[in-house]
Amino acid sequence: MKHTKRCNNMILVDFSGILFQNLFASISMVKPKPQENGKYNINDFIHVTKGLILSTLFDLQTKYSISKGDIVICLDDSTKQNWRRSILPSYKSSRKSAREESEIPFDEVFKHVDEFLEQLRTNTPWKVISVPSAEADDVILCLAKQYSYREPVLIVSSDKDMIQAQKRPNVTQYSPLLKKFITPETKGGNMEFWLAEHILLGDVADEIPKVTDCTRFSDSFYKYLKENNLNYTEEQYAELSESTRTSIEENYNVLDRFNRKAIWKNPKFGPKAVQKLVDENSIDTFVNSNPLYKKNFERNKKLIIDDFIPSEICNQCVTNYISQTKTVNSRNTNAFKDYLSKNGLSQFTETLPLNFVSGTISIEDFL
Repeated sequence: MKHTKRCNNMILVDFSGILFQNLFASISMVKPKPQENGKYNINDFIHVTKGLILSTLFDLQTKYSISKGDIVICLDDSTKQNWRRSILPSYKSSRKSAREESEIPFDEVFKHVDEFLEQLRTNTPWKVISVPSAEADDVILCLAKQYSYREPVLIVSSDKDMIQAQKRPNVTQYSPLLKKFITPETKGGNMEFWLAEHILLGDVADEIPKVTDCTRFSDSFYKYLKENNLNYTEEQYAELSESTRTSIEENYNVLDRFNRKAIWKNPKFGPKAVQKLVDENSIDTFVNSNPLYKKNFERNKKLIIDDFIPSEICNQCVTNYISQTKTVNSRNTNAFKDYLSKNGLSQFTETLPLNFVSGTISIEDFL
């Protein structure tokens, strides 16, 4: 049977970004006081957080959705190690310790959020998608890549990584943080420059180094290696096992316990240098000028560019999206309203979007 394609927007929502933006906003509004254990009481602010998240999602539904089921909530997977860690073990490595040290009880926050997401998954017309070992970024980029040739795709994310999706047709990105649409031009250049800059300069937030980082020994570390008959070049040193490098570096730094000495002397390299390389069409020449530049360049491409997301992850994203059928009836509506009432969100029970009341969304709707 031939189906007529719906002319609607697919709205891909980076849930993590919305969660953290509204979590911090709710704490700023409520101003909770830390308890004796140094953590905030979850009950002081979590209902405000959920309310702000729901307001954000309802606002997206009202402004940008022209038919039921367009919103797709994209999640990070927390059950398995991120696939990028096999390429760069330090990828986002400090986030866990930062959350453990925070006054926000993140373990409790995530428990409440999981319950909230289960309600959205079960009792609303929205699709909720996560894929093992993948991030919300992966889900968004894979679905945008698959569907942008068939229908308009709106990405709701403040993450600059998502800008690359606009190299394909019919893709736009709205930043909830900036409250505006963003493009490569809003970030200071065209798509060619954005891609080059992101690969060459890495991503500080995700702990992805520049291609020039860790490619030249500091003078003091070079001297230490020579004095201890460790005659490695930078390239040879990079090929050592992580445990061997750690042992060498710990012995080196123990010489000055109160002032850890630098191991690497990273050259100055920023956006102006990238722009010059783009203007002169000399990125390949620059990258090939140093074996470690080349190695780091290839690593960063795999970590950042959507074409390098493993095919099995992209296939699972699409399969997960297609296989979800959503039925919304009075039972679902009442269950969702009951959840809202029990969680201090009664004000939303009277303002549910119309497509929350009834309707069935099946695979045919998306063909």
